[in-house]
Amino acid sequence: LYEYRRTKSLMHSGLYRNAISNLERLAQVEPFQVSATLDLAQCLWRLRNIDQLEPLIDQFVKDRGSNDGEIPAYIILLQGRLKIIQGDEEAGKSFLAKAASAANQDHYLLTQIGETYLSLREAEHAAEVFRRVVAEHPHHAAAHLGYGRCLLQQKRPQQAADKFTEAIVLQYHYPVAHFFRAVGQWRLKDPEGALDAASICLKQNPSFAPAHRLMARVYKKFYRDDHLAAQHLRQAKQLREQRLNPSNSTPSDDSLQESSDRSLVDLLDSVKNRPPRP
Repeated sequence: LYEYRRTKSLMHSGLYRNAISNLERLAQVEPFQVSATLDLAQCLWRLRNIDQLEPLIDQFVKDRGSNDGEIPAYIILLQGRLKIIQGDEEAGKSFLAKAASAANQDHYLLTQIGETYLSLREAEHAAEVFRRVVAEHPHHAAAHLGYGRCLLQQKRPQQAADKFTEAIVLQYHYPVAHFFRAVGQWRLKDPEGALDAASICLKQNPSFAPAHRLMARVYKKFYRDDHLAAQHLRQAKQLREQRLNPSNSTPSDDSLQESSDRSLVDLLDSVKNRPPRP
């Protein structure tokens, strides 16, 4: 029990690589088999170690099926994400629907499902999940943020900005929420509001490259200030290079929130390069 708690502490500190060896051992020991396997799957997903994650899930589902065991909703979510990565979005969405049904009132898991729908630009399905969370957990800031992102995808920037503000009221130190509030103000053609929100995002998380890119766009479009725009683009590029080559940056113990921010940066970069849906 002590070893398991210590390993969970490593995960909460964002030290997923350090937790893996302990979890692999605990996954073979009762009564930690299921919980340790779920935690191991989470670590592998956070590290995007798909080569190890896929066989782990396949074996877990096979073992549970042979023992008539129920498949946890988080594993179903990961099955969906793997299908999406492999290019089978329809199968992925099928798993997401099953995960949402199995998640019951697990607001943390439902938020992840909603974010996965958002990565597919499935704003309607995502909004349905986030509304469900907000109804049961009105003080869950991430659900308000997610719902705001749905409204942004649906080209309803004013309602989106209101939701981002609600998320910030519930949790002020929330860099991602300030960033999306900046995006909302950008869409509303409010450059001062966009710069203010993006600046707060960077004060809370100086490594948030998309905020620099957004500020560059604001300075170029609204103020015709090519110098400041270029400065922010350089900073965004440096941060991206540091993220892609972590050996060149100063090591740090990432918090869970910072890890989530970095995942969002990856998501934003990938979505930006995707062709528009027909």
